[in-house]
Amino acid sequence: EVDGVVLGVEKPPGWYAQKTPDGILLAEHSGSMATGGEPPRGVQIHIFVHSLKPFDLANSANIAWAALKQIVKNRDYIGSAQANEPFGFEWSRHDAAYYLSNNGDGNMTMLIGVAMPNAEQMVVCNVTSPASEARRIRGLLHNVLRTLRVNGAQMDAGALSQLPDP
Repeated sequence: EVDGVVLGVEKPPGWYAQKTPDGILLAEHSGSMATGGEPPRGVQIHIFVHSLKPFDLANSANIAWAALKQIVKNRDYIGSAQANEPFGFEWSRHDAAYYLSNNGDGNMTMLIGVAMPNAEQMVVCNVTSPASEARRIRGLLHNVLRTLRVNGAQMDAGALSQLPDP
């Protein structure tokens, strides 16, 4: 539970899971969760809750898209990463959007945001992998996020078919 939003996801067999102050971190390899040492291996999925209060969302047809559009233009959020324009879609009757980014360190990221009905919070799925493994992201997304529950409601993994295949 994070700020009134209850998250749940099944840990895939062989993966590692860790609760974070704002959500859940899943990693294929335990070394991916550690700081320092060897570079991360495999895919990491950080599912967390983010406030929408800092964003101008007035008159937005898709709240998640409007928030991500502001995020990709703000270096405080994405640092030196290069990100594409966000694409909006609907996920289990919620406004949703995603973007792809590359920060030049050999890792690729797909970030998916899902606006909550109160329009004050967004559930974010930050999926990161080494560039050499980016082709695996789409298949893993379906396998992991098909078990995602938000406030007890199962999210429909079929919506993820709209995402690109890196």
